[in-house]
Amino acid sequence: MAQFSRADSVMVEMEVEVGEGEKGSQMVQSFFKSVEDPEEMLKLIKEMRRMEEFALVYTIGWESFGRINVIEEDRQNRENRLNIVRNTIKTLEAKKDSSPVHLKNLKLELTLAGLLPNHCKLSAQRLQEIKLNVAKEILSTSFDQKNKKIKDFPTSSTEKEDEAIQTNLNSCLDEVTVPSHLLQIVDQLKTTGSHELMRKVLYKTQDRINELRKKLNNELRYKYERETLRGEREALLKIKKELNPNQQSRLEEITKKISSGIIDVETQDNGVDPRNHNKYDDLTIETGKRLMKTVTDEIDVLLDHKKQALARKQAELANQLSSQSNRLIDFVLKSSLEFIVDERDTEAPNVTNPFHLLELAKIVLKYQPEFSIALGTKIRARIEELQVERDEADEMDVELTNLSNERSKLLEQWKNLSNEKQERYFQLKAENKISEHLSSYHFESKTKMDQLGADASEVTLDAICDLKDSQEQESELQKLLQDISNPVQLLRLAEHARDTGVREIALQVGDRCQAMIFRMEDLARARRPPTLELRALRLEESNLSKKFIKLSEEKLNRIKELEVNIAALPKWPHFGQLENPGQYEQTALDIMNVMTNAILDTRAELDEKVAYMYKNQSPETIDKKKIKQDYEVLNQKMQAMVQVCLKKFNHPDYLLKFAENMKARKETDVVFKVGERCLDCIRHIQKLRDERYPLEKEFTSLSTEKTELNKLKRELEPEKLQRLHKLELDIAALTPFPHFAQVDNFTQFEQTKLSAISVMLDSALNSSDEIKKKSERQAFQDPSSIDETSIKEQTEKVNGQLSLVVDMIKKDVFDPRHILSLIQKLDGRNQPNVVIELVTIGKNRVDECEKVAKEYETVKVSSQLLENEREELRQRKRDLEPEVLEKLEALQLELSVKRKPNTTADERDELLSRLSKHLLSAVTAVPTTLAQHVVSDNIKYSLNLLNNPLNVISFIETLRTKGLFDEAVMAGEKGQELLSRLRKSEEQRTIKSKQLQTLVHEKEGAERKRKTLDAKKMEELRSLQVSVGLDQVLLPQFIKNSNYEEQTVELVKGMMSTALDSVESFEKQIVSETNNLKPKEIDQKRSALNKRCSDTLSQGLKHLYDMESIMALITTLVAKKQWTYVIQAGLFAEEKVDSFRAQLRHADSLKTQLKDAEEEILINSLKENKSAAEKQKMIDRAAALKNEVQTLPDLSTSYEILDSFVIELANTIITAARAENDLDLVRDQNVLAFKVDAKQERWDEIRALTEDQSEWEKIKNELVEYVMKRETGTSNKEKIELLLKDELYDQAIEIFPSPTGDTEEINLLVRFWLEIEKNKPQKLELLIPVVSKYIKRYFHSFQFEEIDPLLDQVQRQYPGLIVPLYSAATDILLLNILPSQYNVLVGAIKNLKKRLIAMDGKDVWEQFLAEFKIKHKTKKRLIQMMNLVGESCWDLKALLAKPAPKAGAGKKRSNDNGESNTPKKHASIPAFQLDHSLLFPPLPAGESAEEMELEEPGTPPAPAFE
Repeated sequence: MAQFSRADSVMVEMEVEVGEGEKGSQMVQSFFKSVEDPEEMLKLIKEMRRMEEFALVYTIGWESFGRINVIEEDRQNRENRLNIVRNTIKTLEAKKDSSPVHLKNLKLELTLAGLLPNHCKLSAQRLQEIKLNVAKEILSTSFDQKNKKIKDFPTSSTEKEDEAIQTNLNSCLDEVTVPSHLLQIVDQLKTTGSHELMRKVLYKTQDRINELRKKLNNELRYKYERETLRGEREALLKIKKELNPNQQSRLEEITKKISSGIIDVETQDNGVDPRNHNKYDDLTIETGKRLMKTVTDEIDVLLDHKKQALARKQAELANQLSSQSNRLIDFVLKSSLEFIVDERDTEAPNVTNPFHLLELAKIVLKYQPEFSIALGTKIRARIEELQVERDEADEMDVELTNLSNERSKLLEQWKNLSNEKQERYFQLKAENKISEHLSSYHFESKTKMDQLGADASEVTLDAICDLKDSQEQESELQKLLQDISNPVQLLRLAEHARDTGVREIALQVGDRCQAMIFRMEDLARARRPPTLELRALRLEESNLSKKFIKLSEEKLNRIKELEVNIAALPKWPHFGQLENPGQYEQTALDIMNVMTNAILDTRAELDEKVAYMYKNQSPETIDKKKIKQDYEVLNQKMQAMVQVCLKKFNHPDYLLKFAENMKARKETDVVFKVGERCLDCIRHIQKLRDERYPLEKEFTSLSTEKTELNKLKRELEPEKLQRLHKLELDIAALTPFPHFAQVDNFTQFEQTKLSAISVMLDSALNSSDEIKKKSERQAFQDPSSIDETSIKEQTEKVNGQLSLVVDMIKKDVFDPRHILSLIQKLDGRNQPNVVIELVTIGKNRVDECEKVAKEYETVKVSSQLLENEREELRQRKRDLEPEVLEKLEALQLELSVKRKPNTTADERDELLSRLSKHLLSAVTAVPTTLAQHVVSDNIKYSLNLLNNPLNVISFIETLRTKGLFDEAVMAGEKGQELLSRLRKSEEQRTIKSKQLQTLVHEKEGAERKRKTLDAKKMEELRSLQVSVGLDQVLLPQFIKNSNYEEQTVELVKGMMSTALDSVESFEKQIVSETNNLKPKEIDQKRSALNKRCSDTLSQGLKHLYDMESIMALITTLVAKKQWTYVIQAGLFAEEKVDSFRAQLRHADSLKTQLKDAEEEILINSLKENKSAAEKQKMIDRAAALKNEVQTLPDLSTSYEILDSFVIELANTIITAARAENDLDLVRDQNVLAFKVDAKQERWDEIRALTEDQSEWEKIKNELVEYVMKRETGTSNKEKIELLLKDELYDQAIEIFPSPTGDTEEINLLVRFWLEIEKNKPQKLELLIPVVSKYIKRYFHSFQFEEIDPLLDQVQRQYPGLIVPLYSAATDILLLNILPSQYNVLVGAIKNLKKRLIAMDGKDVWEQFLAEFKIKHKTKKRLIQMMNLVGESCWDLKALLAKPAPKAGAGKKRSNDNGESNTPKKHASIPAFQLDHSLLFPPLPAGESAEEMELEEPGTPPAPAFE
């Protein structure tokens, strides 16, 4: 928190006592004695100004200035003293024997200095700021005092106050010395409108800046002189020498001045010091701008008042104001400008920065163009001065480097430079250091300085255009042009002139630019050869010096001669690039464009003017002769410019750019002239390249060989050396090759050539479009105004230009891709004839590319194969035969000179496809001027261009969408032929690959035996390898990786869509209002179209090989609901299925025969009674069969797949037949489907559709066979149910399934029994074996209850069979039964007893029981249990009293079928118990337990029976 200062106290007292005269004065004096802080004094000044105590403000202000000066002086002295104290303390502390008292006193002095009041520690910067604020308060007070008097006494004079303001301002300027602070004072004065005072302060500011700049220069010079001398002294101490007396005295003088504080050198490089040249430059220009603005503001005010006076028609006042503004411009503005930019006495101008001069030139341009012109001249002169300074600085750097190197070498020898050289060395080194602190504009790049010169020239040109006197204007323009010699600047100036609308000046500047370009080229031609030769000699001298070898005397003399010759040449401008021969080619093109555009702009302006005259004036008042002369002048200028262009340029790229510019301006004639010149230049360059390239290639090869031999210290052979010399002479004698062209780049200008032709084509097409638009516009506005003759002439001219373009393409364009790009420009331009010609040319170019590729790849593949073969042989330390080796060398030589292909097979195919599309689009465009036969012929031609089936399919689609159905069908037929050829080619390639593989295996086998193939086979192998290799390289991807079947499907789909669309289109035509056909003609046409649809489908189906493809086609037809054709295709597909089925059967037969033959060979090989001839005959037969099997086609199908196709086809055809109401076909297809899918629904439908019973019987008997044969897809149950419906019992019994234990099968068997019993009981006997099988199976698995329903039916019809059936079943069961299961069996036999008793068959039962006991007497426990069953009266409770064995007791046994004998169903255990003794009596005497059948452990409990 700030404390209440002494100044605050004084101000409080003075508010009370001020104005009381003497007492107030005493308070001021008291304040001066008690307050020493300048900031508190400033605070008091502000308070006094607020209280309008003006006298006190001045008094305190002047006193504060003095107080600040005292503080500043004390601060500076104190800082000097403290620096000395610090250095002394540092020195004393380094010495061990220093006086402690003295050191203590010095430290005390530092401590006391830190205890001084804060105002004594204020920085110099802060003190200056306080001074500025005090000065501002004083000046503000002066103006307040003046304003107060004007307010209090309006009529009184203010001269006294004005003098006081001047006096106070002068006093303040004496105190405020910082330039930026002075500018703040200017800002303060600006609010008062005191322009004179502002200018005064600005003059003072500039003077102060100049003083500081001088001071900085002196400080820098002293600093770097001291550094240089100190460095020299240290260097001399190393060789025990000293500075010479002059140097020593100079060093002492500088050191003394720096030590005394006269010179300050420590604040220059601390990064924050504002005293640097850039800062001063910025302050200078800011001062100058403000000075100019003080004048321009006054002028602007006067000019505004003048406008107002003229608006009020006060002419006299306006003249007075104009005179005043002119006086300000002529005197004040001029003097201010002179102060800023002119030299004064011996001093340099205030503003020397050319960038700042340009800013001033832009400011004064509005007020006085002459001043701006003068500043522009000064800027260009300043740029030249800077360039001279830079050149001198470069020379000084070289001199300094040389002296420095010489000095270093002498110091190594303990010597030094001479006094004269020493002085020069010190001077250069100091100047070099000082130059580093120059303003940044001294180091700007040449590019930026050139840009500045161009900007200045533009401002100057604007000023010249503002001059009112035309003669003066012309004179100044010529002066400006003479000042500028840089073509780039002249180009910018010309562009600026054209942009500002002064086209005549643009042409003059353009002429000057062209003249300067020619001058630069002449200078370069004279200077470049000797300069390059001199550089080469110096480089050679430098390289030799590194090896301590001197250049020959002859070459040294040549260097001197070249130096003299170069020095005698005119000075080379700094902006020129001697190493760049084409430096100004782009500039020449740009200036040409500027000048031609200026002429064309003038003509366009004249066109508008003439059109306006004809529209708004009567024809009699129009000076047609004058108009004609004006046009002739412009045309002559234009022709002259074009001729200059054609003569000047030989670079195709620049000619192309000029042609493009002319195309944008719709100058078609000029475009063609320049375009032809461009192509001529390219042809000429190509001719020179053809002459030069072989020589240079051979020369380079020999030179390289010579260099390599020299490295090995060997020499080239004399013949080759002589040839090398001759080649050098021959090359030198050739026509010089353009610097911009590349000898070894044969395609360098191909793109340029294409672009040139493209520009001409675009220009001609635009002209054609313009003619058509103009004709249509005239026909719409005023048909009578159409000039048919003129339009015809113009059209013929354009057609001639298009023909010329076509001839150029035919002659100069060899890349089909380029031709295609040109054809693309014709899209939608209605030029079918041109497209036809270009497509023909493009096709020829593609054929040429294919021929080149084939020739090149044939040589390459052949060479590569022989190289690989040779490499393999070398690994076995062998080599090719001499004649083959000779062939390889010939191939390699041929390959080195062969022209490489520039397109791949895929690219060529794509090119043909796109050519076809463009041709088709052009000839089928609507409207067209082509005859119908021409259209048809070209459609066929465009189709013949296509090799890819996919492109043909797309072609058909395009024709179909255009409604060209006949042509589309024709294209489809061509597509089918193409696919057939491709399939055959693929087959041939497959055969070729197999042959190659066979030969390769044979070769590998021979190599394993260390043998070789015979010459004939080896030649065949190489031929096949080349052929296969060429296929890999030359065939496009659509051939190598195509699915022809899929493409055929798409093709047939497209053909069918076309044929159907043609029918639909015809039907629409019939019902349209424009139909003129008779009914008979309609029927004939409809019949023909329908026949074409049928034929198309038939032909298409013949080309399909896979069932999937045919099904896909049928699916498409179904989607279109074309049922007639669905049936046609379906029936064909069914025939195809039959064909596949026959092939499968044939293949199976062959494989079976082969297997039998191989087995027979194996068996007979062990027999000795077979002769060798017989064995060989068998082997031959097997080999023939194997070969036949291997050659079988890969059907990739099976009987199951074919069956699925049959079902799908039948369903599809049935749907179509129902739509066509063909029930017979529906029945036939159901019969066909039933043969592979015997389902009840189909059977029922067939029977429903067959009304004739005899026919049904025939069909039924035919189908039964397929039901019986059917093994998959339909269960036996379904088959049986199907057979039962039509009482086919024999067949049902034949296929009745074996028992599995399923309850449903018992139900089925029972139902089957009942059906036969009901309808044909005599056939029940045929079912008895099936019944017996089931009874045995179910007894064996203890499923007695499940079999009861079946036994019931047997018992009812055949009671005598019950006992045999039971007996057979139990016999089988007892083979594997366990004792624990006896009770279950006993229960089943009890059931038999019941059945027999029910039929009064007690005797039969007893007989069965007796036989049973005899047959199974070894099973004693079972016999015991059977005895119980045999009693007439038996106790079930006693029988069941024996407890059931535990679960898991006894071992599980299996029957013969591997099934468990454990009963599947257990009876419930009754609640009562039987006596064990009844069921299990004691063992007979003499029998052991081992002799009895006991229950085995783990046997599951047997269920109790009821």
